[in-house]
Amino acid sequence: ENIVESKHLKLSRSARKALDKDLKPTIEQRDKLMQILAYPPGQYLSDDEQDLVWKYRFFLSQHNKALAKFLQCVHWDKEEEVKQALDLLQQWVTMDTEDALELLGPAYHHPKVRSYAVSRLRQAPDEDLLLYLLQLVQALRYERYDLNNTSMVDSVTEELTSSNGTYESFANAIGQSDSTYSDPTKSSSLEVDLSTFLIQRACEKPVVANYLFWYAYVECENNSSSKDKAISDIYQAFVKRLSMTLKTVNEQTQQVRLSIEAQKKFVDKLVELTNIVKRVQGSAKIKEDKLRSLLLAGDDSPVKFNFLNFDPIPLPLDPEVKIRRIIPDKIKIFKSAKLPFLFVCETIDGGEYPFIFKNGDDLRQDQLILQIIMLMDRILRKENIDLKLTPYKVLSTSLKYGFVQFIDSQPLRKVLERNRTIRQYLQTKAPITNSDDTTQNEIGIPHDVMDAYVKSCAGYCVVTYLLGVGDRHLDNLLLRDSGQLFHIDFGFIMGRDPKPLPQAMRVSKDMMEMLDDKRFLDFLRHCFTAFIILRKHANVFANLFSLMLDANIPDIALERDKTVKKLLDKFRLDLDDEKAISYLKDLIDSSIGAIVPQAKALSSSKVQLEDNAKDILELQRILTDLEQQKIEQYNLLRRALTEEDRRKHSQQTVTKEPSWTSLYSPNLQMAQYAHHPQHYLSAQQSHRLLAYKPPPPQPSQPPSFIPTTTSTNISTKRSRSPSSSHIYSSPSNKSSRSSLVPSMHTRPLSPNSTYSSSSSQPVVRNGAPSFPSPQSQSAFSAYLGYIPPSSGAPGPSASYPSPIPRVRPSSQMPNYLNQLQFLAQPIVDPKQQGANIYSHHPMLRPSKNGSIMNGYPLQPQQ
Repeated sequence: ENIVESKHLKLSRSARKALDKDLKPTIEQRDKLMQILAYPPGQYLSDDEQDLVWKYRFFLSQHNKALAKFLQCVHWDKEEEVKQALDLLQQWVTMDTEDALELLGPAYHHPKVRSYAVSRLRQAPDEDLLLYLLQLVQALRYERYDLNNTSMVDSVTEELTSSNGTYESFANAIGQSDSTYSDPTKSSSLEVDLSTFLIQRACEKPVVANYLFWYAYVECENNSSSKDKAISDIYQAFVKRLSMTLKTVNEQTQQVRLSIEAQKKFVDKLVELTNIVKRVQGSAKIKEDKLRSLLLAGDDSPVKFNFLNFDPIPLPLDPEVKIRRIIPDKIKIFKSAKLPFLFVCETIDGGEYPFIFKNGDDLRQDQLILQIIMLMDRILRKENIDLKLTPYKVLSTSLKYGFVQFIDSQPLRKVLERNRTIRQYLQTKAPITNSDDTTQNEIGIPHDVMDAYVKSCAGYCVVTYLLGVGDRHLDNLLLRDSGQLFHIDFGFIMGRDPKPLPQAMRVSKDMMEMLDDKRFLDFLRHCFTAFIILRKHANVFANLFSLMLDANIPDIALERDKTVKKLLDKFRLDLDDEKAISYLKDLIDSSIGAIVPQAKALSSSKVQLEDNAKDILELQRILTDLEQQKIEQYNLLRRALTEEDRRKHSQQTVTKEPSWTSLYSPNLQMAQYAHHPQHYLSAQQSHRLLAYKPPPPQPSQPPSFIPTTTSTNISTKRSRSPSSSHIYSSPSNKSSRSSLVPSMHTRPLSPNSTYSSSSSQPVVRNGAPSFPSPQSQSAFSAYLGYIPPSSGAPGPSASYPSPIPRVRPSSQMPNYLNQLQFLAQPIVDPKQQGANIYSHHPMLRPSKNGSIMNGYPLQPQQ
């Protein structure tokens, strides 16, 4: 600590006491003060800012939102400053209830300050108090308690933890009497602490007592570790005090206490029941049968509780509903890793109330998000904005199990699987009753249903964006028959998402495809209105999340110090309303700008195909004609060489230039081109060459490679040729090979080699091979889609035109793989024994067994 600065601060603040009352800030100073007041809750103030606020504290006392900033400037270890601050606190203009929540946070420890915040909460109605109750229970950990009655605390701690929170331990804990107990409801002082205030409200309102007990009971388990022993003692002492108060005030509170006991027993037995079912091996149907049999067993079941007939108790999830039995025929187990159980209970008035019981899942994060959504809905409704949100109830009764309200709805995945579009689903579930309304008949959906769909889409787009909800897919987007869309499963919040690069606004193509231009403009208008209204209450949400920082909520605990900042960044408080709307519009455009045109085009094509079956038949006919044209083109190419060309080919020879027709002498030609990567058969050429089936060679002519077009040579089954068994024989068996397949060790032909015109196999004469005429050579090369250079030996510098389009033959076309099976053999240079030709050809990549060419596997002939 700087002694000089500390002394200067002490003297300056004490000397200005009488002078500061009449001080008025200049225009520049006023702008700076307004800037400080606009800071989010909990933001640190610099020394200069603190000194400025303290200097004009009397001027700021007329601003209700400046109290929290002033209390941050007080040095609470300086007695003189504390006295001035507490005196001015009583003169400060009354602050709003939601702003008073900030004074219950960990930064404000003085009892007078916290009592002032409680006095503001006393003015809140029960409906508003229930919206903040979860955070108020968390604020109990920041209270300064004098646990002088240690015997009571120790006994409660032992009884609550001895049997893991069972019904017996709880009953013993709340059944203890305490001679030193004082009734908080009889306190006449206006300065009461937070716990006293909450217990007073619990005695006045049974619903408050119900939720207050379960919120505090979960915290006893949440802080049961050794490092949180002090916090655990605080909550256990609070539960004890709540029980004693309910027991002694009046008969109504005694009934509330007994109902809480019955609820605890019901929950414990429900946990035992579901644990038995979860241990059953088999499908969900088998587990449902087991669950049903346990329910029907009544008192004879292993859990020793009759779920078919019990005394009416308030449902912990919704204490205003009293249930008396579970209906066995309406139970269901969802197919999920956690095995959620759907129970339908009969109420005392003969109605039914369905709820989901999750055993093995921590619901506190879902409970928090649904509470915030409920608060947002309340704020919007106060501004006469109803966006048809569905803030269903969630109650965590432990770190491992809890209740979820069941809303009759369908996941969007099932909606689209069964109805193809959301429009078809809503047309089926909500048909139009007034046939005279032509406006509604254009879309086939009632106006109120379509309006609910558009509003709920807009509302949840803004809500999920502000809360950073992630992991959105068609299984956690649900649609009600009334048109209301809502979200479930909030396992990822505050910007966390299991998928990379998630969308800023949680919308999908299927959600937007049914919105025409007018409806889409309505969607944007609702989004902008909700965003602007909620921005005005950003401090409320910041205060609520600030009180939850130490609650061990999974996604908040990951980055505790950044939670409030990430939340406020979503509101963009640095922008005015006009710029904020522009910012939100850019987010929406980036999220759905590329989705809407595709969705409308897809919807239009679907409607057209559905409305006109003739178009489908016509499309099928066109596709059939195109396939037939491909077949005809393929057959025409096979007939490219005439009978005269075949005759000329059998007679003429070429002595200098290598012929591409010698590809039919495979090993010789491939060995010659082994070191020229440009010269290999492409996939198209090899495919077409496979279609050739030469006729049997005549004794006086060399074997012809020209295909025949007669029907006798077309076969859909490959026959095993006599020479096929020698295709993969070793080099030592080369004498037994087919005459058309030379030895692998034959020396590559030189330009001076020739074919014999009178032998049935190629023969090298005087180093010059026999080749066909240039006309037949060009026709054959054109058929293969590959034109060789006009002159000169092929080499790396040769250039070739692009091949002709590949024609895919029909499945009925013959595929003569046996004509090219020689390519499956590795071709060895006689000078480099063991060298594989495939290493020189990038397109001739062998498979594991070495039998592949250009991606086409060559199998031995069967």
